[in-house]
Amino acid sequence: MAHGKETPRQKMIGMMYLVLTAMLALNVSTDVLKAFVLVDNGLSRTTKNYSAKNEKLYTQFENAYTLNKVKVGPWKNKADEIKKEALDIIDYVQGLKREIVISAEGPETPAVKGNEILSEFITQTTDTEKGANILIGLEGSGKAFELKRKLVKFREYLISLINAQKAPELISSINGILNTDNPPPKEDGTVQTWESSRFEGIPLIADMPQLTKVQVDVLNCEAEVVNYLLQQVGANDFKFNVLKATVIPSSTYVIQGNDFKAQVFLAASDTTQQPEVLICSYDSTYNKETGDYDYRVAGGSTSIPVSKSGKGLYTTKGTKLGKNFWSGLIQMTAPDGSITRKPFKHQFEVATPNVVVSPSKMNVFYYGVDNPVEISIPGISMDKISATISKGTIKPTGSDFIVQPGSGTTTCDITVYAIVEGTKRNMGTKTFRIKQVPPPIPRVSGITGKTVPKNELAASLGVVAEMPKDFDFDLKFKVTSFTLAATIRGFNQEQSSKGQAFTEDQKRILSNLQSGNVISIINIKAVGPGGDVRDLNDLVIKIK
Repeated sequence: MAHGKETPRQKMIGMMYLVLTAMLALNVSTDVLKAFVLVDNGLSRTTKNYSAKNEKLYTQFENAYTLNKVKVGPWKNKADEIKKEALDIIDYVQGLKREIVISAEGPETPAVKGNEILSEFITQTTDTEKGANILIGLEGSGKAFELKRKLVKFREYLISLINAQKAPELISSINGILNTDNPPPKEDGTVQTWESSRFEGIPLIADMPQLTKVQVDVLNCEAEVVNYLLQQVGANDFKFNVLKATVIPSSTYVIQGNDFKAQVFLAASDTTQQPEVLICSYDSTYNKETGDYDYRVAGGSTSIPVSKSGKGLYTTKGTKLGKNFWSGLIQMTAPDGSITRKPFKHQFEVATPNVVVSPSKMNVFYYGVDNPVEISIPGISMDKISATISKGTIKPTGSDFIVQPGSGTTTCDITVYAIVEGTKRNMGTKTFRIKQVPPPIPRVSGITGKTVPKNELAASLGVVAEMPKDFDFDLKFKVTSFTLAATIRGFNQEQSSKGQAFTEDQKRILSNLQSGNVISIINIKAVGPGGDVRDLNDLVIKIK
C-alpha cells in the first residue's frame, strides 16, 4: 500500500512489524516466543511515547483556545472528537488483550496488572486457541471484526477532516497506516481476510504485539491529524512586515465647542504582496466552519490603483449633491492559497460652493414684508440646520428661510442650530435691526412728468403709491385719501377724496384748469400690507 513520507519513528514501527510477520512464518521456538515479548514491549513503549506527544498537542490546542475561543473553537472541537474516537479504540484493544490473557491463564495471572499487560509474565505463550476463539470466533462472530469496523470508521472520520487538495500525502499516509484491506490469496489459492491474516493460527504471545501494533497505528494517525488541525488554526493568518501608526478622525472640521474625535491604532501591511481593491456592491454568506462571513462581488466591479505600500487610491467627481455612498472589497491571497475578501463601506457629501459675504451695516429686516434669509454652515447639510427668532417668525422655504419680524421692537436675534453627531447644537446667534420700509412715492396714474398737458391729467383716474425702484421687496401700498388744491382765475379751490380715485368735484377742478395753472395733491395717506398708514409727500403738477 502506498504511503506518504514516513518519519524515522514510523519506519522503525514498520520494520518491527515486518520482523513480527517473519517470525510468525517460522516454526515457533522458545527464542522466537521471547522475541515476540521483546517486540511487544518495544511497541508498548512506542504507544506511551505517542500518548505523551498527543497530550502535548492537546495542551497546545487548549492554550490557543484560551487565547481565542472564536478562532480556535471549531478546530479544537474536531481535535477533541479525534481524541474521543482514538481512546475508544485504544481501550477496546487493551480490553481484548486482557480478555485473551485471562481466558488462557485465569484472573490471577501475574501478566495482568490492572489494565496493563506484562508480556514477559505470560506463561501460555504457545496457546493458539484462546486468541482465535475471541478474535476470530465462529463464522465471523469474533471481536477482530468489530475492531476492523472501528478502524474503518476512525480512518474515514480522519480523512473527512483533511483537505484533499492541500494535504494529499497525509490522506495517503492515513490510508496506509490504517489499511484494513484483505491480503492477496496465498500461493495455494487460500483466501484470507484482514482478521484471519493477523489473528488466526498464531500463538497467544503473538496476539499481543499484533494488537499493540493496532494501538500504535491509531495513536500515530491521531498525532498526525491533530497536528494538521493545529496548523489549520493559523493557516489563513496573514503575515505582515510593516506596522504603522494610523489616525482616522471622524472629521477634520470641528465647530468651536464641539469634540474632535479620532481613532488611533496600528495598521499592519505586507509589502511582499499587494491587495486588490475592488469598488463594487457585494453579497455575503455565513461560514459555519469559521464562524465568519464569506464575501463575493455582486454585479460589476472596478479595480482601483494600489501603491507599493498597499494603499488603494479611489477618485471620483462630486457631481451628485447630498450624500454619496460607495463600497467594495479588498482581497488578498492567504498563506494557504485561498482568497480572502474584506468589505468596506463609506460615504461622502457633495455640497455647492459656499461663500459667505456679510455687509455689517445691512443687517436689517423690514416690517410687513417677507425677508428672505440664507443660512449655511460649512460641512453641514441644510436638512440638519434650523433657526429661531426672538421676535417674529422664521420659516424654512427650501434652501432659504423667510423672516417676518415682530412689532414693538427695533432689534431681533436669529439663533441657528445644527444636528452634529446626532445632537442638536447651538451654532451661534446674530442680531438684526428692524426698520419700517421706506415710504412709497405718490403719482397720478398715467402721469410720469411734473409738467403735463391738461387732457392727459383729465384722463387720469386718480392717485397711486409706488415703492422706490431700487426697493427690492414686492410690496404694495394703497392710497386711502388725498386733497386736490388749485388756484383758478384767482380763486383757491380744494376738494378731498376718501380713496385713490378722483371724485367728481376734483374732476371739475381739473376740467377748469388752464395752461400755466399749478395743482397740488396734499394730505396723501396710504396703507401697507401690514395695515400701517403712512403720510406721503405732496405732489405738484403744472399744466402745459
